[in-house]
Amino acid sequence: MATVRRWIEAAVRRNIKILDLMFSAGEEYDDIELPHCLVTCGSLEVLKLSLFTYRLTLPKYIDLEDLPELLNLKTLELTTKTDADIMDVLIQILTCSPNLESLHINIEEGSSYSSSPAEAPDFDFLEMECTFEELKKVNVMGISDVPHHMGFIEFLLESTPFLETMSITPCVNMTDGRLSFLTGVLKFPRASPEAEIIFVQGQV
Repeated sequence: MATVRRWIEAAVRRNIKILDLMFSAGEEYDDIELPHCLVTCGSLEVLKLSLFTYRLTLPKYIDLEDLPELLNLKTLELTTKTDADIMDVLIQILTCSPNLESLHINIEEGSSYSSSPAEAPDFDFLEMECTFEELKKVNVMGISDVPHHMGFIEFLLESTPFLETMSITPCVNMTDGRLSFLTGVLKFPRASPEAEIIFVQGQV
């Protein structure tokens, strides 16, 4: 990871605009901590992170409330497993990206899936008053009916007044609860009257 960090630092010094990082989908190691220079990179326009079995974290010495804005970031693509903590990190990145236009999340198969979700815990991001006026397209793959997944979808729909399309591909393991999941998503209020929700049948 030290070599990757040095490579990222060198790229940031050259005002990188597109960064595409893919980590090996093998044995789980420590969390992947985004380098400080990356979360403060003002030139970045496209960020693609394929973390697979790793967990995404922010630099430990940065308060989430004090993250700088990534004003030029237009596209964010993330492949990762998810839990409530990782979802909070993702929300914080979004709140620092006011000009984001396209969001693509690919949740690793088997990540945090439950066919009978427990009562939803408290998620701070559901209380946040955020507006993503530039976000037009959202694509979420591998999502399920666990509370932090549902809360994330609800948060996005309520915070995107100009959203055009949200494409949702449910987790392939979610069979029994798929209808109730789809019904639940359609009941969420939408800030954009023009928003179209597209359900894509996942491959079994």
